[in-house]
Amino acid sequence: MITLTTREMNTLLYLESCLVDQNGRLEAIRMNEEDWAVIEKMKDHITVIRGMSPMVDGRHFTHRVTRFDQTAWKMTHQERQVRAMRTIRRYWEEDLDVG
Repeated sequence: MITLTTREMNTLLYLESCLVDQNGRLEAIRMNEEDWAVIEKMKDHITVIRGMSPMVDGRHFTHRVTRFDQTAWKMTHQERQVRAMRTIRRYWEEDLDVG
């Protein structure tokens, strides 16, 4: 399994959100050099291509996430579970029976 820093995982989660919520469309303006380095680091597991899309809701999409393999899906799924449990423990544990 690939090890990512918190910052790198944030980028991977952003890419996953683009794939799921924006039909893969990505705004390069929201990316920095570190983000592009994560794409390079994960290139065996994800694919991001350059390709202009028309403006959508005032947003200018310049790239597309076109592939997430099982490793990338597993990593993001596990991280979302960890973050959700942290939120539950921090804010809601007294109201919910989380064991």
